[in-house]
Amino acid sequence: MIKKIISFILSLIISPFVWIFALLYAIPMFTIALIIKIITYPFDRRQVILHRLGAFWAGWTYIFINPYWHVSILGKENIKKGTTYVMVSNHQSLVDILVLYRLNVHFKWVAKSSLFKVPLFGWQMRLCRYIQLEREDMRSQFKMLKTAMKNIEERNPVMIFPEGTRTPDGNMQRFKDGAFVIAKKTGAPILPIMIHNSYDALPKKSFLMKQRTHIKVQVLPEISAETVAASDTKELRRLAQEAIQESLNNYLEQEKKALKK
Repeated sequence: MIKKIISFILSLIISPFVWIFALLYAIPMFTIALIIKIITYPFDRRQVILHRLGAFWAGWTYIFINPYWHVSILGKENIKKGTTYVMVSNHQSLVDILVLYRLNVHFKWVAKSSLFKVPLFGWQMRLCRYIQLEREDMRSQFKMLKTAMKNIEERNPVMIFPEGTRTPDGNMQRFKDGAFVIAKKTGAPILPIMIHNSYDALPKKSFLMKQRTHIKVQVLPEISAETVAASDTKELRRLAQEAIQESLNNYLEQEKKALKK
């Protein structure tokens, strides 16, 4: 009981510090991003350099300043250099965005339109030409699919959370079809990615950052272009969701065994 009280008090102290730092740090970083956009525009139309800046900004700095978060990236050997993937991941928390930047590969996010309106952070997303989606708007969904397919043709991998939103309870929700329609239409291989424990780091509708969280990211073997060509959208969705769920189950089982020892 005492440990829980101490943990809660420390969360109350650490969380405001991290949020304030994130906001203040975003001011110079966005300024740098704007300068890079202007300088690199003539020769870096895919915004590879700008995306790398975002990865350093969000994926490394924001996790580094939180002493209680530890991130492990496993299975990076499953990412084939130069391959244009449709990348799909389960979605547990806002922290997922930070940890997926740590893959250190180029991609374009598909994100809800409201995020693009957030000062500094959303402006950076616009500079990088990430892909907007209004979930309840059919025209927006069609535009997202069209834009994502164009990015695949331009050799930009696309990163999508097929659940559509963060899990409310830590359990993975049913995948939607969008990512798999993109793969089917373009012939791009699918790269499933599993995220575990980010829900514990920052649950949905909470601003309190929990402590001592080991977030694990597992890059799973690709669903090949040949399999994409031979399967329909529903089958591709099933293959990706089952692969991620199996990986999650394995980690949960390992944790249960560790607690019994």
